[in-house]
Amino acid sequence: ATAVSLFGLAFQLVFALALLIYSIFGNDPSAFSGSLATFLGVPIWLSLALVFHQHRLERLEAIEIEAFRTSAAAESSVFEETGAGEDVQARKLAWMHKWFLPATSLVIGAGYVTLGFVMFFRNQGYASHETFRTPELTGWAIAIGVATAAIGFVFARFVAGMAKQPVWRLLNAGAGAAVGTALLGAALFTGHFLAQALGSDGLLRYLPMVIDIYMIALGVEVGLNFVLTLYRPRRPGEYLRPAMDSRILAFLAAPDRLAESISEAVNYQFGFDVSSTWFYRLISRSIALLVILGVLTIWMMTAFTVVQPDERGLVLRGGKFERQVESGLVIKRPWPFDRVVTFPAQSINEVTVGSATLTTGNDRGPILWTAERTGSERFLIVRPAASTQGDSRGVALVSVEIPIHYVVEDLFAYTKLAQDGPSSDRDAIRKDLLRALSSRVVLEYLSNYTVDEILGADRVAIGQRLGTLLQEQYDAIEAGVRLVFVGLQGVTPPQDVASSFEQVVAADQKRSAEIERAETYRIRQLAAAAGDIDRAQRIVEAIGQLNELGGPGAEGQDAAELELLITELIEQAGGQAAIDIANARRQRWERHMGERVRAVRAMGQRAMYAAAPEAFLAGVYLEAMRSLMSGVRVWIVPDDELQLRGNFEETQVDMIGYDGSGLETDNEEN
Repeated sequence: ATAVSLFGLAFQLVFALALLIYSIFGNDPSAFSGSLATFLGVPIWLSLALVFHQHRLERLEAIEIEAFRTSAAAESSVFEETGAGEDVQARKLAWMHKWFLPATSLVIGAGYVTLGFVMFFRNQGYASHETFRTPELTGWAIAIGVATAAIGFVFARFVAGMAKQPVWRLLNAGAGAAVGTALLGAALFTGHFLAQALGSDGLLRYLPMVIDIYMIALGVEVGLNFVLTLYRPRRPGEYLRPAMDSRILAFLAAPDRLAESISEAVNYQFGFDVSSTWFYRLISRSIALLVILGVLTIWMMTAFTVVQPDERGLVLRGGKFERQVESGLVIKRPWPFDRVVTFPAQSINEVTVGSATLTTGNDRGPILWTAERTGSERFLIVRPAASTQGDSRGVALVSVEIPIHYVVEDLFAYTKLAQDGPSSDRDAIRKDLLRALSSRVVLEYLSNYTVDEILGADRVAIGQRLGTLLQEQYDAIEAGVRLVFVGLQGVTPPQDVASSFEQVVAADQKRSAEIERAETYRIRQLAAAAGDIDRAQRIVEAIGQLNELGGPGAEGQDAAELELLITELIEQAGGQAAIDIANARRQRWERHMGERVRAVRAMGQRAMYAAAPEAFLAGVYLEAMRSLMSGVRVWIVPDDELQLRGNFEETQVDMIGYDGSGLETDNEEN
């Protein structure tokens, strides 16, 4: 056991130095963290070598004491007084188990935790995209990793087999240290191999922190083992496993114990010796073949990949583009020789140029120019309004949100846009590249338009022409994308002057409303006057032509024809003007005929007077009296007597005779 411990010490030192030297020349932080973890296994082997050497000395001492006690010299009184100092090596061995091994375990556990935390915080910065550098000397890393993993695991299995003997049980700690070193070598080999096979450095970026967490976990386990050892009962003369003996690593060093534990658990659950049946023994003998067959089947299944309907894929072989595949079942070489990188090429991708989106502050409501934005406000320089274009020094600023939607048509060309960027953020870099190119095109293109054109109704046409220019620029750099939509949304003036713009817009809207109101009144009046808008327009045009000839009553045949045409148009329209003309004509005819009637009557009365003046005057007089006395009571009485009886206090009655003389009345007589 002492010789094996010294061999393990040499093994641990050699591979720790190999990892350290490679990490310095290859600039590999994962190898450096692995070398520190491997160096912490050195005190484990050293302490085991010392303890096993002390066990050898204790056994030699015990043999000598036993030989002395059975010899004749033990009967001499000279040696009877020296019996108390016979077990010096045994007391040293007890001291090492009681104090040396626990103290060494605490030191090793503290070293694991301290180095793990220090290296973890250091390697966090290394894992970022800005500071990460791909390690050099990859071939050396793979060779050292394979050698460490293979030799370490074989040696750990050998030591774990020795540890099955009770006298060599302490070698479990050494087996754990050896298998831990093998795991570190396997991790280094796996990281570099996958980086070469897959063309991705993601595992290498985070592998140092994984090793650091591994050291912290080992340190925590050592601490827990130490605490549990203090409370674990023991028999006299029994030496417990030291805290630095990792139970997890010891299990990995002897995985066959798992099968024994499973067999015991199965037997316990079923109540009889299941592990002795032929089926169980057959499975036990063929388990390795079955596992290999299962692993081989799973590995062969990696030759089949399904590309979703909205995706396109690229087959990579050794990190190089092999071919482009459409959606459906793809057959390729098994992993890690080939792999398929898929991208949602058929889905709508979006980049936004300009300012952030306007918000309403709630779920509903109109979005005004004065509303807040979700992000910073960015301005584009455009030409000033038409009223200020005479000032060559004038510029205008607008805030525009321009969403650009596209689909990927050529995935191979699209992926080449960001081959030098970090593998985890290459799509973000592609979008940043397209956004930067789009920003330049937008800035140059919109500078040709005025602020009124961009804020006004020309915005849709401007967006369509902008989409054509962007597609030409994307094709020029072979971006492999096709635009499906480009729009000018959220076009606003700067927020500090947006209220002034809104006042101008409100004034324009009020002016438009007044114009529309006046136009409505004009149409209503024309329709009421002429009955039809088109005929009213023709009448107005004819009146305008008549005014050019001198107006109504102008001399000339053209003026007369125009007046006649205007009259006919008005009459045909049938509106209020036609009604007014008809009424005027009716009144004119009625007045004309009435005057003619009076004239004829006057001529007849004149002839009648000339023929019989007295009769004419009497007839006129009687006609006047008839007209005057129509509806009035008339009493015909003798001329010499007239009496009227009644109450005339409240009524004024005039009495006249046929000759026109007044009559007297007595108001007091009843």
